[in-house]
Amino acid sequence: MSRLRHFFRHEIELWEDIRGFFSTAFGKDKRPPAISYSHPRYGTFEDAGEFSYSLHTSVEVTWLGEPVEFSPDATPGTRERGSEIIEASFDTMDALMEDQAGWHDKARAAVLAETYPLWRDEWRDPETEPELTEDEFWSRITLTNVTTGEDGWFSLTFHVEGELLTDHAICVSGSIAAGVEDVAIEG
Repeated sequence: MSRLRHFFRHEIELWEDIRGFFSTAFGKDKRPPAISYSHPRYGTFEDAGEFSYSLHTSVEVTWLGEPVEFSPDATPGTRERGSEIIEASFDTMDALMEDQAGWHDKARAAVLAETYPLWRDEWRDPETEPELTEDEFWSRITLTNVTTGEDGWFSLTFHVEGELLTDHAICVSGSIAAGVEDVAIEG
């Protein structure tokens, strides 16, 4: 559980840094509008709105035959670096798309190694919930979003069906060079 506590502490610190940046640079809880950007394969990305987590809207892409949302880098970059950052996001997405099955298998292995034992030993109520095999557990998890960024960074967000993890999502993050580096339960 210490990895999860560390993750949540890191997320809170990250949001405080972002909020502080916006407040200092643009006034309380404001941020600059994202630069609209069109990509020949992925489409057009517009400003997602002032209070959105992401700077840009997402688009639907097909991952292993299923629709998922693709969000380019959400890091607030300067206007001068905006197109450079988003281009790097597209390069990362291209690398993931070239080996969808391989990246999906790596994410599956990491999710099962990190979350299945946690669910089986701590979250599952043995009196009301049946034991699931790893394959049955994984069959209730669906990729919903791919977010990519600079330096090959990516995050895969998975929806977990029903009450399996009490409405939490699973986030797998890493980089093209290092592979899967972290699995976190979010929500």
